[in-house]
Amino acid sequence: ELMTAAWYSFGLGQLVECPGVDPAGAALSRSQVKNIKNVLGLSERHSFDSDCRLDFGQVFGCHGDRTRVHLELGSGYGEWVVGQAHRNPEKQYLAVELRADRVSQTFSRAVLGGIANLCCVGAECGSFLRDRVRKQSVEAVFVNHPEPPTQTFGSNDELLDGILAGGMAEPAHMLNSTTLRFALGCLDPSRNGRLVIVTDNWWYAKLIGVTVAKVVGEADSQFVPIILRNEDGFETAESVSMGDNASNVVIYQGQPNAAIGHATSSVDHSRGGSS
Repeated sequence: ELMTAAWYSFGLGQLVECPGVDPAGAALSRSQVKNIKNVLGLSERHSFDSDCRLDFGQVFGCHGDRTRVHLELGSGYGEWVVGQAHRNPEKQYLAVELRADRVSQTFSRAVLGGIANLCCVGAECGSFLRDRVRKQSVEAVFVNHPEPPTQTFGSNDELLDGILAGGMAEPAHMLNSTTLRFALGCLDPSRNGRLVIVTDNWWYAKLIGVTVAKVVGEADSQFVPIILRNEDGFETAESVSMGDNASNVVIYQGQPNAAIGHATSSVDHSRGGSS
């Protein structure tokens, strides 16, 4: 789908002449995609291991300590992740987005910008993390301005308490407890793996905080909040208890910056990705 969209909708077919591929035809076949890759000089790598999970060493062509994967869920049109990949060439970035048109635009941005350390994935976030990402293999997971559910759950403390206690059904949204459980599971503790979520919607921030607290409390894990100080440009807005023997989930207020892994201070607040 990605190659078909890039070929017909985003101008690749106008830039490349490939024998046997009509620049205005139907969906590309596997053989046509292979021919296009050959023309572009893209090598065929075995991107998956024996368990059908992504082999980041093969995907990015680096191994061992040089593999530092940063993953963005719901990457939208790719403005943020392409900028991060450009500014941090020593790291590898994985952009996960549900909508094919947005994946194609991210791919086009990366190609036109000469970005070699970015992989674009079209998938639903939860199932991708569950089925395609090996546990403890990612240095950081970022979510920037995700789409909130239609119901304003975070504006009702009783509903939040019910979700935290496990007795209330969660609203439909990308960062439900299932997705967060898989996201936390893929973080590498040896690299101080971290989950960073940015939103400008206060009630949704409270819902996300409660959901993270629920997941971490269930797992009885050693996850702790990132400590941010006023000199980092942040102040504590609220904290959610994860239980008697765990640290709190902290919601900070401030402008995203290097203290939370954002290489730039500019993030497009107008867009949200799809799960």
